[in-house]
Amino acid sequence: EDWRILPGGWRGSTGGEQIFEPDLAAKSPLSVPMLTWDTLMVSTRSNLRSAAALRAVLSVPAGVRDHGVLDWIGRNCGALQNRHPESVWPGASTAALEALYSSPIAASRWAAARIEKRAEPNLAFKRGEPFAQPEALDYLVEILAKSEISSVDVILCLEAIAAGMDAGGKPFPSTLEAFARVLPEKARDKSTKIPAISAMLSIARRMDALLPGQVREKWLEAVLEWYGAEKQGPALGLLARLLVALGGPEAYEKAKGNPRGVILLVEDLVADSTRLKGILRQAGTAVGIQEKPVFRFERLDAMGKVVATKDDLVVSFEPAEWRAGWAGPGVVPFSVETRGLEAGRWKLTIRAKRAEVGSGNAGGAWWVSEPWVIQCKGKNPAGQPESVPLVVNPEIP
Repeated sequence: EDWRILPGGWRGSTGGEQIFEPDLAAKSPLSVPMLTWDTLMVSTRSNLRSAAALRAVLSVPAGVRDHGVLDWIGRNCGALQNRHPESVWPGASTAALEALYSSPIAASRWAAARIEKRAEPNLAFKRGEPFAQPEALDYLVEILAKSEISSVDVILCLEAIAAGMDAGGKPFPSTLEAFARVLPEKARDKSTKIPAISAMLSIARRMDALLPGQVREKWLEAVLEWYGAEKQGPALGLLARLLVALGGPEAYEKAKGNPRGVILLVEDLVADSTRLKGILRQAGTAVGIQEKPVFRFERLDAMGKVVATKDDLVVSFEPAEWRAGWAGPGVVPFSVETRGLEAGRWKLTIRAKRAEVGSGNAGGAWWVSEPWVIQCKGKNPAGQPESVPLVVNPEIP
């Protein structure tokens, strides 16, 4: 058999399936059943802190190599994440993770994703390329089917499916059938609702023509039900997009009432003392909006009934002047001053329309954003003057 020489005198078969350590007394190399970090350190006589040691691991063919990389990360991840000056982090960690992501073995890519998710648990997983291949998407289905899987891994798996599809993923027909069955189940679970809907949206955008008609109809029926039951927050924006992906703009127009099925969204809503900041976005069909949008705040009682309305709060945009309006693409950052809102729950919607005649918005109909509910709380104890500013905190489900 043909061999290639690796760092430290190791030999690797040209097929990449076997690794051998040097034995000068023998006429042929000795087989090593599994490569570990310790054996690699002995053979290369490298320092644990040196990048050369990691490069030696990365030069070993995939399969055996992946075990060595995972072992290295497991032994050093804690110290490396503390950013010790003497460590090789972040360069070494990046090289190690990239080696796993480029592995032909789907389990190694999944292991890399889990490592990144543990490091940044609050960030959605966005690496699509490692999970765009059919076998990788099929492996994610196997992960979802495990009974002992943790909720964190379920969310990561759903995020990886969405990222893989967005990166051009082409699932096997059997994988697509599994997605059609499993994803709606996860979307009904409150803890996995948003990543599951995101995965369904990524599939519907790219695979709508390949989704069997019966599956598409079932998904559309379910999404209409979920959309009607959802009250506020980011899930509504995802469901609106999914309605358009499955049923076209007319499906959303019928459900929401927005002319031409235009989706107007409020995103990245945050509170900064007495100001509420966020961005406006149009999804799907984009239209020009000439007039400044109206920011409507409706106060809700304990039963959710509207008991007061305010349309006159001070709003600023970036750029500072609305000027020629909003052509549609891109986003518009905004900031609204919330002084004057009484303590309690308020529903925020943004209403917009075009001014010119013959624009397709006959009769002055409004485009209305998906709502958010915010909670206003007095900054000082009860009994303080009413002029004391209110602290506003968005309720994010």
